[in-house]
Amino acid sequence: TALLTLQTSSSPSLPSDPLERAKALMEIHPLVDGHNDFPYQCRGQWKNRLARFNFSKPINTTQTDLPRLRKGKLAAQFWVSYSDCESQYKDATRVFIDQIDVIRRLVDLYPDDLEFVTTSLGIEDAFRAGRIASLIG
Repeated sequence: TALLTLQTSSSPSLPSDPLERAKALMEIHPLVDGHNDFPYQCRGQWKNRLARFNFSKPINTTQTDLPRLRKGKLAAQFWVSYSDCESQYKDATRVFIDQIDVIRRLVDLYPDDLEFVTTSLGIEDAFRAGRIASLIG
């Protein structure tokens, strides 16, 4: 809280309404989500076939799609490359690489909205460009 107060004390005329203040702050300071299992959902629901859904429209079977990411003013997303315990000693490496591939393809498929980055500077650049910085976690 002290850090937020310090950062916003010089911010010009923030609204007094808490929700509007939060929205205004997210226009200035990037909001980063450190964990999103959407690639795992792609594997389970659509066998990693990105053509089976439209990420730019609401997706009722997941909690993630571009309209919700935009509405929440998300600036950066760590997409999780995950393989469950059942793949241990079987195909965990392939599953892990497939998950990275899904993340890269998703970002490539929506270049106006998503940008693959690997650094904090990349997050800032994507934020200024109006795209959601996409990292692999």
